[in-house]
Amino acid sequence: MSGQSKPEERFSWCQRARLKAIETLAYWKGRVNTTDLIRHFGISRAVALRDFKIYRGIAPRNLEYNPTDKAFTPAEGFSPHLGAPRFDEWIAMAPGNCEFVERPLFDLPPEITRPALTAVNQGLALRVLYRSMEHPDGMERTLYPHTLVYTGFRWHMRAWCDFREEFRDFNLSRMVRARVLDQQAPEHAIREQDLLWNRMVEVRLKANPELSKKERRLIEAEFGMQGKILSITTRAALVVYVLQSFQVEIDKGRNPRKNRLILSNRSVLESYLW
Repeated sequence: MSGQSKPEERFSWCQRARLKAIETLAYWKGRVNTTDLIRHFGISRAVALRDFKIYRGIAPRNLEYNPTDKAFTPAEGFSPHLGAPRFDEWIAMAPGNCEFVERPLFDLPPEITRPALTAVNQGLALRVLYRSMEHPDGMERTLYPHTLVYTGFRWHMRAWCDFREEFRDFNLSRMVRARVLDQQAPEHAIREQDLLWNRMVEVRLKANPELSKKERRLIEAEFGMQGKILSITTRAALVVYVLQSFQVEIDKGRNPRKNRLILSNRSVLESYLW
C-alpha cells in the first residue's frame, strides 16, 4: 500500500536506538546479548529481552542464539535492516578498542553558545565582544547569525557583521561575552541574502601529479576516487574548511610535493579561497 511505513518506524527514538545497537554489535562485534543493552542504555533485563524479541520479529533471519556463549551471533544470511553499517557507530559503542590522538579542546561556555543559538533560532541580533588577531583584546560587534558550522576542528558562526557590512565567519571560542538583542535581522542580513552560503560548488581533488604512478593509485584508492577525481559538493562559504579537512594546501608558495591531494579546479574556486 502506498505510503505504508516500515515496521520499525512505529518505535520511539529510544527504542529504535536500542534496536540499532543490537544490529551494530552483532555486525561489528560478532555477538550481542541483553547485558550489552543493559550496560549501554541502563535498562532492565526485561526491557532488553523485549527489544531482542522485537528485533527478531522485524529481522527474523539475522540472529542465531548460541546457548554456550549465552549471546546472539550473526546468522549466515545476516543483512543490516536498520541502515547501512557504519564504523563510527561501532566506535561510539566500543571506544575501548581504539586509541585517539589528543586534539585541541576549545572552550565553548554555555553563556556564549546559548545566546548564539537563541539568536540563530529566532533571527535576532547578537552583541558580542569578539577577539581576533587584529583586535586581540576584543572588539564589540553586532552580528546577525544564521547558522553554526562545525569544521571538524572548531565551531564557527556564520553571520552578517554590522561593522564589516558583510557575511563572515566567527570563531565561537573567540567570543568573550554574548547577549541577544531584541532586534530582528534586517532583510540584507538574513540567510537568503548570504550569496556564498547559498551557492553550491564542486570541490575537485586529485592525487598530487608529482607523486609516482603507484603512489597516485594508492591515494586514489584510499579516497575512493572515481575517474581519478574526488568530487565534493559544498557551500562556497565552506570551501576553505573542506580543503583544510582534507589537508589540501592552498598557499601557492608552499611545496606541493608535501601534499597527497591537490585542488584540480582551483581556477573555478579561486575567489572562495582566503
